[in-house]
Amino acid sequence: MIDEFFVRYYGNASTPMKKVYETIEKIYAAPAPSHQNEQYAWTRLGTEKTMAKLDTLMNEARMAAQTKVEKQRVALFDKGIWRYMLAGRKAYLDRK
Repeated sequence: MIDEFFVRYYGNASTPMKKVYETIEKIYAAPAPSHQNEQYAWTRLGTEKTMAKLDTLMNEARMAAQTKVEKQRVALFDKGIWRYMLAGRKAYLDRK
């Protein structure tokens, strides 16, 4: 069902978008201390390496999207989730 969703929703951008989803899901499902905090989130989960991998995948998705709808759907994920993640990491690093 997940494969079908990505193909039907993201079309040509389905492969990189599915990889983004799987990467975020793997991070989110990783065992964490009983109380996750911002430091843990950005030093153990959303590491520089992981964020770079996700950034590469997002760029691949933007380039792969062909139709207006595919481009809109990738842009929606970019604006609603990815940029939020980038801003959270930047804010953490700025305070650090």
